[in-house]
Amino acid sequence: MSTPTFHPGLSMRLLLTTLLVAALASCTSVTAPHLAGRINVQSDVQFIQDGGVLEPVNGVCLLKRRPFSIRYMGQSLCPSVFASTNPGLRQQYEQFRAPLVTLGGTGTAVHPSDLLISTDLLQVYDGWSDAFEREWVSIGEETRIAYSTLREELPAQPILVMTGRNYTNFARQSDGSRIYSVSSINGEDVSEFRSGSFSVILFADFAPPGTSAMVLLWAPLEVVFVDG
Repeated sequence: MSTPTFHPGLSMRLLLTTLLVAALASCTSVTAPHLAGRINVQSDVQFIQDGGVLEPVNGVCLLKRRPFSIRYMGQSLCPSVFASTNPGLRQQYEQFRAPLVTLGGTGTAVHPSDLLISTDLLQVYDGWSDAFEREWVSIGEETRIAYSTLREELPAQPILVMTGRNYTNFARQSDGSRIYSVSSINGEDVSEFRSGSFSVILFADFAPPGTSAMVLLWAPLEVVFVDG
């Protein structure tokens, strides 16, 4: 198995924000490690646009440059997404392997119905490495203990995902699914988004609020805008 490509470099503002949230959410609880793996895109993910349901084909969904929604139908307390136009993101997620782990307080919040699409790669590390220590020196002792507790239960060294995932805009539906409705991208109308495509990674975890270390399920997706 090849070694994941790691790219440090959250902005200082995001770093400070995530550390602040981490401090507020400090807790030593962990999530069940046996849930590590990939989301079943065929059964658990749909896109909705103009009232119609669009199924991703081989992880790719063709959309018009208009508002759309992402529906997650799998089991989870907290689905989240990270989106980017960086072509290197595909190479990163192709190298993902279970278990995938993140720490509490690394999510981000955006305005309702807005999708933040970055130009960056994910910030990931091969476990609690020296590189991770250098970038995240302010992580508290309780989070370290939570990670150590989880690590003892994992079958292998995890990949640590520290990039801010947006988790605030998934609305729970009466059937138990979660829907992320997107009417704007980076604060502007979807029709104004100039790139022809972007990558999006859908994450899911079973962590209750305040959890400090959790295993992530994931699904890589590609969105391509078509004319019309």
